Amino acid sequence: MADADLFRQQAVAHAAESSVAAGVVRQPRWAARWIAPVVIALLAAGGWVAAQPYTDSVRVSGVLARPGGEVILRAPVSGRVAELSVTSGAAVARGDRLMVIDDSRYTAASDETANETVLLEAAIAAQEQQLHSQLTQVESVAQLDSRRLNSELHSVAEEASLLGVELKLAARLLAQARDERADAQVLAQKGHLARIDLRALERREAQHEADLMKLRRVHASLTHRSVALRHALDRAQLDASSSAARLRSELALLARERALLPGRRQAVVSPIDGVVRAIRVAPGSGVDRQQPLLTIVDRSAPLVAELPVPSQAVTNIFPGQRVRLRYAGFPHQRFGSFAGTVLDVTSAPTAKVSTQPGGVAAESFSLAGTSVYRVRITPDSPEPLIGGKYRQLPVGMQVDADLLGNRRPLWMWLLEPILALRGKLA
Repeated sequence: MADADLFRQQAVAHAAESSVAAGVVRQPRWAARWIAPVVIALLAAGGWVAAQPYTDSVRVSGVLARPGGEVILRAPVSGRVAELSVTSGAAVARGDRLMVIDDSRYTAASDETANETVLLEAAIAAQEQQLHSQLTQVESVAQLDSRRLNSELHSVAEEASLLGVELKLAARLLAQARDERADAQVLAQKGHLARIDLRALERREAQHEADLMKLRRVHASLTHRSVALRHALDRAQLDASSSAARLRSELALLARERALLPGRRQAVVSPIDGVVRAIRVAPGSGVDRQQPLLTIVDRSAPLVAELPVPSQAVTNIFPGQRVRLRYAGFPHQRFGSFAGTVLDVTSAPTAKVSTQPGGVAAESFSLAGTSVYRVRITPDSPEPLIGGKYRQLPVGMQVDADLLGNRRPLWMWLLEPILALRGKLA
C-alpha cells in the first residue's frame, strides 16, 4: 500500500502529460489543409496590391485673373481728389467719370502753349481714331474666326453623329456574320456544308470586321479633330480678347494724356467697360502726377486661373486636360468642386509666377527653391451655379487645383522614406 502511494504522484503527472500531448496531436486535419493556402493567398494579394501603379496628385494654389484686362489709372496732374464717384466693385462703362482732381497750381497758359495744346489734342485724336479702327478690326476678325470654327465644329459633330449610326450598323453586321460562320462550322463538321461555302462566310466576316475597324479609326480622327477645333476656338478667343485689352489700354493712356491738357479741374474717366477694384485714394487726399489711383478690370477679358506648378508635375499636364477647381470663396466641403480645362503651359520655368494682382510670387504657396511653370486653366463657367444662384467669380480670388503627378507602384511609395534616407546618407 505504501508502494502504491509512493508512485501515485508520478502516475498522475505522466497521465497529464499524455493527455496534453494527445490534445496537441489530435488537431483537426482541415486546419492544417487550409492554413497554408490562406497564407499564400494573402501574400499573393499583398504583392498584387503593392505592384499596382498609383498616381499621386499635386495640389497647387493660384488666383483668378483676366490676362491683359487690368488697367491701372494714374493721376493726370498733381493736386487734390475733389470728388470720388465710384466705390470698389462698382461696374462702370467706358467714359463714366470716376473722380475729379483739383490742380490748385494751374495757371493760364500763354498763346504759344495754347497752340501747342491744340496740336497735341489733334495728334491724340488721330491716334485714338487709329486705335479705334484697329480695335474694330480685331473684334470683326475674332467674330469671323469664331463663326468659322463653330461652323467646323458643327460639321464635325454632325459627321460624328452619322458615323456613330454607321458604327452601330457595322457592329450588328459583324455579329450576324460571326453567328452565321459559327453555324456553318457546325454544319461543315457534320458534312452538311461544303468547305468552299465555309471559306466564303469567313471572308465575309473578315470584311465586316475590317469595315468596322476602318469606321472606328475615322471616328477617332473626328474626335481628335473636334478637340483640336475647340482648343483653337479657345485660343482664338483668348488672343482676340488680349489684343482688344491691349488696344483699350493704349486708348486709356491717350485719355490720360488728353486729361493733362485741360484746365485746373481734371476729370478721370473710365477708358473701358469694367469693374472698379483697388481704389488707392480717398476724397480730399493729395496725389502726385502719375500716382496710381485705381484699377479697372475689363469685363470682356477671359477669366482664367493662373497656377504655379512644380517641375515634377508639369510633365503630366497638357492643353485640353480636364481638372477640378475649388474656389476659396466657396468652400468645397459645402459647394463642391468645379470643372475647368487647361488652356496652356509655359514652355520654360519662371523664377516668380504672379499669383495675385499685387504680384505675390509662387514662393507664397510653398514652392520656394523649386522651378515652377505657369499653367492657365479656363473655368467651364465664369458664373457657375452656386447655392441655386449664378455667382460671378471675382478677380483675385484664390483657387486650388489637383493636378496629376508621377505614376509609381505602391511599394515604391512605401519605401520612399527609406530610399530618401539612403540617398541622404550616400
